[in-house]
Amino acid sequence: MTGVLLLGLFITFDKLEITIEKAINFLKEILLEYAFFDYDQNVKPQTFLTDDLIAERNALEFCWPELK
Repeated sequence: MTGVLLLGLFITFDKLEITIEKAINFLKEILLEYAFFDYDQNVKPQTFLTDDLIAERNALEFCWPELK
């Protein structure tokens, strides 16, 4: 059986790439070192749920370049 565990949620007042990038980096700072299945917090998560905003995609690619 598999499932999904929500590790973070951020709500912003704008959709600027810099705002989203800062939110992602803050999330990376507060996650415990084993947040992604006992790996380092800099290891990419497996899934992101977005509304397909280009700023979100760019911020995710900047924060986790290996994420595709």
